[in-house]
Amino acid sequence: MAAIHKRALFFLCLLAISTIAFSQPKTEITRLGQPHLKDPDGKIEVLEFFNYACPHCAYLETEIKPWIKSLPGDVKFVRVPGPRIHGFDCVSLFYTLEAIGELERLHSKIFAAIHKEKLMLTKPEELTKWLLAQGVSLEKFNAAEASPLVLNRVERARILQKQYRVFGVPAIVVDGRASVLFNVDPAEFFSVVDTLIVEARKRTGGPVSANTASVRH
Repeated sequence: MAAIHKRALFFLCLLAISTIAFSQPKTEITRLGQPHLKDPDGKIEVLEFFNYACPHCAYLETEIKPWIKSLPGDVKFVRVPGPRIHGFDCVSLFYTLEAIGELERLHSKIFAAIHKEKLMLTKPEELTKWLLAQGVSLEKFNAAEASPLVLNRVERARILQKQYRVFGVPAIVVDGRASVLFNVDPAEFFSVVDTLIVEARKRTGGPVSANTASVRH
């Protein structure tokens, strides 16, 4: 009888441990310490690191748009091209399109071209063909890509990747103090990021703004 009770107690302990394990959030927070760069406007800066070749980034792109619209006015949302994926470095592409005023029009289209249409935009020659098909002037694109403005932004993005220890994407860094790597569940992911935004607001002591967040691509 004592042996049966011991076995029952053992299995109850295993059940309790497994329940605790499965109840843990999938989204992990990495604390980064003091922010390296503060937003000059005093807003809570939320950086999304991504890569066009990343399928999880493509999926999150469809989920993140309504969440961005819900952000309050004391938040600044900024997209930052992140580390290489499958050998594809999209940092220069992103900032070049931004410099020639084509980023807003083509940002989502690049995700769709790679992940839905299965185009090999990770190859320079295929990317060139695609840009031409989208009506982009290669002369303007090449000139902007080599400009000090774009080169400086590319360098800053690489610095941010290192300073915030971004080794995977998609990831969001809040107020330079905490990073969150996306893991399957968008609702949980955004809930964790929202919590970090509240934490940042408490540190600054600022009220919640009724305005919507500013967005910089």
